[in-house]
Amino acid sequence: MSKYSAILLAGGIGSRSGKEIPKQNTRRGKPMIAYGLELLASAEEIAEIIVTYPEGYESRTKQIADTYLSGRNCEKIVKIVKGGRSVKARVGLPRIEGLHNDHVIIHEAARPLVKKDLLDDLLDCKYDSATLVYSVPFTVLTQKDGFISESLNRDELVNIQLPQKFPRIPLFNYHESARKEMKDFTDDSSLFFYYGGKVAVVQGSVENVKITDWKDFLVAEAVLGDRYE
Repeated sequence: MSKYSAILLAGGIGSRSGKEIPKQNTRRGKPMIAYGLELLASAEEIAEIIVTYPEGYESRTKQIADTYLSGRNCEKIVKIVKGGRSVKARVGLPRIEGLHNDHVIIHEAARPLVKKDLLDDLLDCKYDSATLVYSVPFTVLTQKDGFISESLNRDELVNIQLPQKFPRIPLFNYHESARKEMKDFTDDSSLFFYYGGKVAVVQGSVENVKITDWKDFLVAEAVLGDRYE
């Protein structure tokens, strides 16, 4: 069984959320980041968890990790490292030193609604590189100069979700290439594909939304309320 190093991205400031503190540290009763920590801690294949944090939130992030992993008698290696200000800061991943495994799981704290069975499906995928996806349920067209320019085949479109998995060395080499070329990518599967890697798709869930603005917080509160409260 392959062992994974998991990176939980929680280093952004969440400027679109309207919150006074980083969104991953919010939610009534339980911080959003805690759900990602518990999810990753639940997988036997994951041997270590690296959590990124935003400027000024190192102690708060460590406190959350200690609180929500200690009760699980978590024996995994947990590291807290400084992250960047936005999702584009993923190009800093090669600077995370001391990863002990040849495979990497990438997840983000802004997706607290991922169930364990989705993570299991991703880990069970026979391909080394894979991402969760969900079909796009609406029509998508392109526009140019104020007019519709192209119609896209909705059957071929997918919404990229996290978590994702990759072999560590190719992923970090691609990140280093992106850093040197000053290219930005909004997720690791796009980066991996751009530099020639093949990425398998695993069926995700309509519930697996990324919490970005106040509307997403309302959805998350409703879903989590049904599950846990």
